[in-house]
Amino acid sequence: MTITAVLIDDEESARATLVALLSAYCPEVQVVAEVESVADGLEAIQQHQPGIVFLDVQMPRQNGFHLLDRIAQPPGFEIIFTTAYDQYALRAIRAGAADYLLKPVDILELQDAVNRVLERVKNRTQHPGWRVIAENQATEDLLTQKLTLPTADGFFVARYQEIVRCEADRNYTWFYLRNGRKILVSKTLKTFEELLPEVAFMRVHKSHIINLNEVIRYSRGNTGIIEMSDGAEIDISRNKKQAFLTRMNQ
Repeated sequence: MTITAVLIDDEESARATLVALLSAYCPEVQVVAEVESVADGLEAIQQHQPGIVFLDVQMPRQNGFHLLDRIAQPPGFEIIFTTAYDQYALRAIRAGAADYLLKPVDILELQDAVNRVLERVKNRTQHPGWRVIAENQATEDLLTQKLTLPTADGFFVARYQEIVRCEADRNYTWFYLRNGRKILVSKTLKTFEELLPEVAFMRVHKSHIINLNEVIRYSRGNTGIIEMSDGAEIDISRNKKQAFLTRMNQ
């Protein structure tokens, strides 16, 4: 199958490079417009109704997130951010982006991103980010809200209250859920430290974030050991010990 795409980037060389990569390695993608600003991008989207929008973040006058603020939600297309700045990754996730590619764009990462989009389109499913955000905004109880977890073959949507703990695995994160399910997510633990609500979650070790509501027992020691509802025993860092005890007493 083929899918149309609009490229929005203020750098002509960046647009030319991405067009060349798509032509050589992602022949399913048909680029129908290349523009250099948010205003032109909105016009191109309205005219061509693309399946994918490759969107730069840093552009003169308005950035890529300004475009998202000016379109209907959920949009009728998937968004793949392409930028030289990794500090926007968290915001892109919250905005429901299908993927986030750093420049210079890696060929394999580009192919993976396009393949995930094509698979969702083929199955007539849409990336859940926009739907999840809308549902969260309508839900007052924070812990019943949801988080979209990007995986190697798609995504998984979990409620905050279903998450027992998270464990770092290099540039990936393992999520352990109440039902015993274990999910490998293609984002770092640091990303989720910023995403998970502080009212219930705490990073107690460089490799562990826990749901404080799922703590069963705490054993004193030089640092201490936390037993979770799934049976896991988590070492707590010395510099996190007092903050953990204060949170639990509260």
